[in-house]
Amino acid sequence: MFHISWSCFSIQKFGNHPGDNEDSSWPLKHQTNQIRKRSFTCALSDGATSASFSSLWARLLVKYSTRKSIGNIEDSIHEAQLEWSSTIKKIPLPWFAEEKVKQGAFATLVLLNTWLKWRNETNKWKALIIGDSCLFHFRNRNLLKYYPPLHSTDFGNNPTLISSLSTRNREIWETIQSNIYEGSWESGDHFFLMTDALSAWFIREIEQGNNPYNSLIEPLEKNIMQTSFFSEFITDLRNKKFIKNDDTTLAWLTVYQ
Repeated sequence: MFHISWSCFSIQKFGNHPGDNEDSSWPLKHQTNQIRKRSFTCALSDGATSASFSSLWARLLVKYSTRKSIGNIEDSIHEAQLEWSSTIKKIPLPWFAEEKVKQGAFATLVLLNTWLKWRNETNKWKALIIGDSCLFHFRNRNLLKYYPPLHSTDFGNNPTLISSLSTRNREIWETIQSNIYEGSWESGDHFFLMTDALSAWFIREIEQGNNPYNSLIEPLEKNIMQTSFFSEFITDLRNKKFIKNDDTTLAWLTVYQ
């Protein structure tokens, strides 16, 4: 068995109600747990504002994708699509909203699985990433690598998104292997899952030779029981125009053996 520490912080777009936040994570947001398991799976999703019921779609994506292995992701997403469709059918909608629903909902996905080594193997992790939400792997406060290998200027350029309609995901399934990343972990390693606004700022800091761990993660760790810290930090970045005004979520996973 190994220990897992999981925390998630999220703030809605400025001017919106918290219930309008279209980001979602699993396990649920604002939850910190110490877990003893042999494997652990978590997920993060950012629903596309331009589509209808993307918040629901993001919630279902993270819920169902964490139930099975990455190798069965197509089955997991199919189950999420079925619930999305059945839920929408129960909601009375005006004709114009019904027409927009026919176009489907869209969202990004970061799905991460970590597991304990067997015999002489190393401890492993595997991730599936679709869209411009990102995964960052840190060891001893130093960045090992981040995925996908985007530049800060790549954000906002029509990322690939998973649709609630199966007919719109054919290209994703054809290229699924290019969206899978894997590696090994050591005790004390941190994994950060971030939606696009925070990912873009984080990567820009890295490109400029800064270590964003020092400015965000270290003070967040010291104030982890004060849920207002993350909101204040993001609000300050927005006021300084360092980050776009968007739903912003950080999920934080630490593994200990």
